[in-house]
Amino acid sequence: MRSPTGPEQPLGDRLDSHRQDWEDLSRLDPLWAILSFRRHKFGRWDEAAFLATGERQVADLLQRCDHLGRPGARAAVLDFGCGVGRLAPGLAERFDRYVGVDISRGMISRARALHADRPNCAFVTSADGSVEAVTGAHPAVFDLVVSYYVLQHLPDPALIAGSVEAFLSRLAPDGLLVFQLPDRISRPESLVHDARRGLYRFLRRRGLDEAFLFRRLHVFPMAMHSVPTDTVVAMVTHLGGRVLDVDSGPWGMGRRNAVYYVSPS
Repeated sequence: MRSPTGPEQPLGDRLDSHRQDWEDLSRLDPLWAILSFRRHKFGRWDEAAFLATGERQVADLLQRCDHLGRPGARAAVLDFGCGVGRLAPGLAERFDRYVGVDISRGMISRARALHADRPNCAFVTSADGSVEAVTGAHPAVFDLVVSYYVLQHLPDPALIAGSVEAFLSRLAPDGLLVFQLPDRISRPESLVHDARRGLYRFLRRRGLDEAFLFRRLHVFPMAMHSVPTDTVVAMVTHLGGRVLDVDSGPWGMGRRNAVYYVSPS
């Protein structure tokens, strides 16, 4: 996976760039950056409607959990790449403790303000994009770990594998990991994403205003990557997990999506 901005950067530099991308997106259009429907771009997401999508997704997820017989308890849930906490209300209603982790301070700040009335919710910034930010008073082990629309944006395949390994290490023995990752993105769409992000970064470094780039030139710093399902299953198995089920199907133009349900052994 090569950087669209030129020669391959060291991983630390790519993480710094990735973090800055999401700080920019947290200012430009945070709800659309999390759930990128074209009709809701440029601040057109209604906040209540946005959060309602999370409630529906959580209801469907917990129904699937019941079918799989996991997790064995509902004490603590980790939402990795939580953004502004789209899933927080639904998960916090069903678990004793909710912890959301995100690489963007801007996203976490808005999440804390948005869900300030939920005392069982905690939101944590992860400086390096990992779950290791969850320390101190937060649970060490989670019954459920979820990650939707996050791993596809990470700038390196090793970070995807490292994230899954960390998720598994934080699961209770009878816990469940649920994560989403595109199985396929067409080459033309991938090139468009890379070109758009590369142009955004190039012009930002030359001092152009981020809002002008987003609203007038329609460029923004969002990467999109895919990993074939057989590769993901092999990775999970290698890391000591067991894929219980996979939901897959078409996802927009030129993409195929997959959601993985994984036990720790």
